[in-house]
Amino acid sequence: MRSLRLLLPAVLLGLLAPSTLAQGNTTAGLTGVVTDEAGETLIGANVVAVHEPSGTRSGGITRVDGRYDLRGLRVGGPYTVTVSYIGFRTETVTGLTLNLGQIETVDVVLADDSAEIGEVVVTAEGAGAVIAASRTGNATNVSEQEIEALPTIN
Repeated sequence: MRSLRLLLPAVLLGLLAPSTLAQGNTTAGLTGVVTDEAGETLIGANVVAVHEPSGTRSGGITRVDGRYDLRGLRVGGPYTVTVSYIGFRTETVTGLTLNLGQIETVDVVLADDSAEIGEVVVTAEGAGAVIAASRTGNATNVSEQEIEALPTIN
């Protein structure tokens, strides 16, 4: 009887082990580094991968080291990866196909897109009753019709 108690867990483990070993990764992923033209990493760049046949979108932002990781992506493709960052031109990588369990590396270099604008001048005209030194708080104009339409207790 004692040997049967010791044998039963071993048999159950043997029956369950193949089913747990057969389960594996059923997705793919993307990883990479986003830098500028000088090779400096960009922190907080937006990375979006779109699985074109289904329209499924996955996205993230780059970390302090400029690296991003998109995991759990659908197998197949094509994928379109778009990387954007304020002050830089948006870059798009197309035609990526991901295999089962694959982590594809897609490094992206963003080009500077900053532009210098001219001087901006703001002027105000007719500082009459709306903008005056005597006005010190909020104001609202209510017409007689609006007053008549308001609910009252009596």
